[in-house]
Amino acid sequence: CTISEEEKVERDLCAAFDRLAVDDFFKDDIPDWVPDGATASDNLQYYEMKESDVEEHKQWLHLYAELALFTTLDRFLDALRWAQPFELRKIIVQTREDVEPKKKAKAENAVFYIAFKTRGGGVHYNAIIRRTMDGTPDHMSLEVKCMRM
Repeated sequence: CTISEEEKVERDLCAAFDRLAVDDFFKDDIPDWVPDGATASDNLQYYEMKESDVEEHKQWLHLYAELALFTTLDRFLDALRWAQPFELRKIIVQTREDVEPKKKAKAENAVFYIAFKTRGGGVHYNAIIRRTMDGTPDHMSLEVKCMRM
């Protein structure tokens, strides 16, 4: 694939992620887990994904779980391979975007709380993945926190 000079100049000018453009709601420290007492009705912010939603977005959710587990393994790819496939146990999406529930997984700014376990009923983990976008096409920031349970 080749990029025209005009596209290359435009791409270079927009290369840096603009943290100032991100919704203030997503700028604080990444949470440790779903806040106590949070429910799916709290200001339309929390949504526990149904099995059909998880199935529809399974590739992204598995990628997020992989990324989270990878942060705990000191970059040992063999351990990551051994741990797969993951069993996604519970997924809660937090977003300010007022969209229908099945589209919350595609919200530009969202926090994913993913409880999963490794292959064969192995180790349980809680992962928090915050996805933010700055409004520039193809710009995404992921912050990850993962805890062994």
